[in-house]
Amino acid sequence: MTYVFSLRLRVAATLISGLMLSNVACARNEGHFAEQQVRHIATYFPGRMSGSPAELMTADYLHQQFASLGYKNNTRQFNTGFDWHNNDGQSRWHKLTATSVIAARAGSEPQEILIVAHLDTWRPQNSAEANQNLGGLRLQGVDDNASGLGVMLELAQQLSARPLHYGVRFVALSAGEQGMHGMDDYVARMSKKSRKIRCWLSISTA
Repeated sequence: MTYVFSLRLRVAATLISGLMLSNVACARNEGHFAEQQVRHIATYFPGRMSGSPAELMTADYLHQQFASLGYKNNTRQFNTGFDWHNNDGQSRWHKLTATSVIAARAGSEPQEILIVAHLDTWRPQNSAEANQNLGGLRLQGVDDNASGLGVMLELAQQLSARPLHYGVRFVALSAGEQGMHGMDDYVARMSKKSRKIRCWLSISTA
């Protein structure tokens, strides 16, 4: 597991360092902090479905982690929902409120690098999926997407005390699962200035 995190972290750090023109060197124990974070998130916040109590607790945890690293960060909520498909073929719309976490640090240039990882786990869409334990309250979601959040947090740790040429913005995105429109909402809220990003990096294993 550590090797996988180290590889993803090295690729992400290399991309970022090339664009920021700063030396983002990975430490010898690269991936260790990411692995710790993945284990913690998967163990203590299973069932991180959009709109669930576990999602809110995950968002609060990420908010605390970014704050401890010195990032300006906040949570952002928006209303969305999903279609629940009944056995009789009918569907019902379920409303929910999703919560994302956004953390940023400015660089010497106005442009920034946007790093995105979705924080929500799969929500069953019908009784068959629920009966087969696809998603739901017990899903730890190591690969969907706790590992992405772990790599994001380690990147945030490595970049927290380094001079940055371009700014960096981390988005732990809720409602990232199919049909939930979390990314659509985030992009729609971006200002013209915010859309002048230098690079968009998505960290996902799903």
